[in-house]
Parts: sequence; structure tokens; C-alpha cells
Amino acid sequence: MRLILIRHGKAEKESDSGRDEDRELLPRGRRQSRYLADELTAGKRMRPRRLLASGFTRARQTAQIIAAQLDLEVEHAPVLEIGHGVAAAIELIEKLLRSGEQGPIAFVGHNPQLEHLAGVLLHGPTGMESMRTGEAVILDLPDSKPVGRAELVTRLRLAEDD
Repeated sequence: MRLILIRHGKAEKESDSGRDEDRELLPRGRRQSRYLADELTAGKRMRPRRLLASGFTRARQTAQIIAAQLDLEVEHAPVLEIGHGVAAAIELIEKLLRSGEQGPIAFVGHNPQLEHLAGVLLHGPTGMESMRTGEAVILDLPDSKPVGRAELVTRLRLAEDD
């Protein structure tokens, strides 16, 4: 199964409410999200069939921009929210694999969870793979037991100055 891990686009440092979960995308984050939507639309084997996202505002906004272009519904996945460990995301992936899910499936979430998840899937339990805002890491997973057995297909990110 192909899995697309997407870190939310560039977001404001603080929200008006002061709550981390309320931080919104900056204009750059919206551009990054549109770029990813364009790239995922263009690539037949990269176009997700499902899009699961954290409920945090910046991740939800990223997912909504992508979903609108791909004509998908955004599915809320609490395991992709800050505070949930990688084990919960691995459990979700294994459940999808057991169900025969064909994919591609996209997860939209946050660091450090996503970079740790990518690392664990690629390199095993202690793996870590750096992910920047607005970046997608595309992986091919085996039919079962994905930890340390994923293959990196590509990485996508809008080329802009940091």
C-alpha cells in the first residue's frame, strides 16, 4: 500500500486564542498545500483515495486544500494529533493493511510524530526522518508488518526559502 505522510503547511507561531491547536496556516502554508495538491493530482500512483488528518486547525486546513482539489472528504484521525505516539499511527496503518485497503492513503499531521513515523517505517523502531512544514514523504508499504520495511518513493515540497 502506498502511504503519503504530509506535514501541515507553514503556520502562524501563535493563535489568537493562545492554543496550539488553533494555529492557522500562513499564506506560505496555503501555497505549500496547493503545491502538494497539484503534485498529488498529477501523479496517478500518488493520488490518494483517502485523506486522514489531525483535527488541529493547521493540519485540517492543509488537508482541506488538498482534498478540495482531489475531490476527497477529509477524515478526522485523532491518532495524528499532537500528543499521540507513533504506536497509535502504526496500529492504524496495520489495521488498514489487514483490511485490504488499496491506497494510496494520505495522513496529514505534525512533527515530531510524522518524522518519527516515517523513520520507523523506513528504518525500524529507532528511526527518524526529518520532515519540514509543507512536505510530503511518499512510502510504499509491504502487505504486513510495515515497521522497518517501507520503501521511500519520493519527497515533495514547494521550493521556497525557509
